Amino acid sequence: MGGAAWRQLPGIARDYPSVMFDCCEIVHWLGAPKAQSVEAFVELVRTVGPERVMMGSDFPWYDIDATVARIRALPGLTAEEQAAILGWNAVRFFRLGS
Repeated sequence: MGGAAWRQLPGIARDYPSVMFDCCEIVHWLGAPKAQSVEAFVELVRTVGPERVMMGSDFPWYDIDATVARIRALPGLTAEEQAAILGWNAVRFFRLGS
């Protein structure tokens, strides 16, 4: 979802409805110059659908615990949406259950 291409994301999500997105790096840059605000990022998640967003690690560049904390601190996402982003979407996508 990140890099300078975040502005293109709504169109990609619209044109390719089976595409999933990760938020491994973008959450660490929210609020930086030329980056999205936290509120704009939450709106972007809502636009593409929280069920299509997964946490990524981008390890070793970002600490996984810090990424989880940033996702949990996003205002406006429900606990259910945060849980989906933090793991349940990956379980569903990779068919890890049952």
